[in-house]
Amino acid sequence: MRLVVTVILLSVIIGISAKAASLFINDEKEKKLQGELDMINKRASLMYIQGGARDIDNPDDFSGRWKTSI
Repeated sequence: MRLVVTVILLSVIIGISAKAASLFINDEKEKKLQGELDMINKRASLMYIQGGARDIDNPDDFSGRWKTSI
């Protein structure tokens, strides 16, 4: 009887530990992805400040002007 109770308690403790480890790993992945999103946001802000993206249809457009249609 004691052995059964011990096995059950040990299983519960191992299960809780595994869940905690899983949440910790997911939290670390989330922090890494948030850092990457912050970097993308900073780069997009710099592009916006510099006047937008260049016209990809015109290879000579290096000024960062908005695309204009004629």
